[in-house]
Amino acid sequence: MSNQQEIQNELEGIAPLLNKIHKAPVQQIPENYFEKFSAPIPQQPNKVIARFGFNKWIMYASAAAIAGILVTSVLQYTDKKSNSFDYEQYNKINITEELSKLSDEELQDYLVSVSETSATINYIEEE
Repeated sequence: MSNQQEIQNELEGIAPLLNKIHKAPVQQIPENYFEKFSAPIPQQPNKVIARFGFNKWIMYASAAAIAGILVTSVLQYTDKKSNSFDYEQYNKINITEELSKLSDEELQDYLVSVSETSATINYIEEE
């Protein structure tokens, strides 16, 4: 069976209405249309008019915006601010004095939370 016949059978099974539509071209060009068609050829070339204005302004504005984004990102990522941790302020802390400021209740709560955490860690490690 030819390929064309298989297509026709499949169309008949799927959509019989499509198979009954006449398949002649709908649009046609009248005979000798291009032979009778004539358009005058201009003797002088048309002037080319350059457009300066809105399009050029958009181009400069987009270039400035991109330059601004690049400069801002470069300044942000190359900033040499020191984010290092200040250990000196913690070396000056008197631990006994700071602990004496805490109440007994706060110390007990801390010890309970630490013991619960360590018990949880020990339980996880045993498994």
